[in-house]
Amino acid sequence: NNHKDFYSSGYPHTPTLPSSRSKLVCGFTMLETIMAVVIGAILLSVAFYSFSSLQNNSSIQKNVSQVKSLLEEARFFSVSERSDYAYGLYLQSDRVISFRGATYNATDTENTTKLLDGALIDNISINGGGSSVVFNKITGASDTFGTFRIKLSKDANQNTTIRISRTGIISEEQ
Repeated sequence: NNHKDFYSSGYPHTPTLPSSRSKLVCGFTMLETIMAVVIGAILLSVAFYSFSSLQNNSSIQKNVSQVKSLLEEARFFSVSERSDYAYGLYLQSDRVISFRGATYNATDTENTTKLLDGALIDNISINGGGSSVVFNKITGASDTFGTFRIKLSKDANQNTTIRISRTGIISEEQ
């Protein structure tokens, strides 16, 4: 009698079998699968947007750095003792052209052209009009001071403004 009570109480462990009405179900439900796919898609889109934004920022900074470097080089060459010329940059929508002399001459063989990579120059606002920035031979100052904008060709919201002061100092503004 004690033997019967011991097993009927379920102690220590009595295996139970599923009844004919309940079935043992293994795996994922359709809802769980759909939720996993939706969460994965959201995470993937966030990662793609972040990567794209990072790539755009890198591209604009690369172009801005190159143009600023060319401007600083022109200013340096202008005040250099080794040269008897003023130097400048001529701005076009997809390139900048370094030139020697007080004015830009398109036929001068000494000009060097740098194409922008996926970016454009616009909103050129140079004192006296035009698209040239020239630095004074002795002081490095510029009578052609002003601003212009470098923007990504595929996303105009990604842009930086370059400012050349009257004293020839070059800076950037977001």
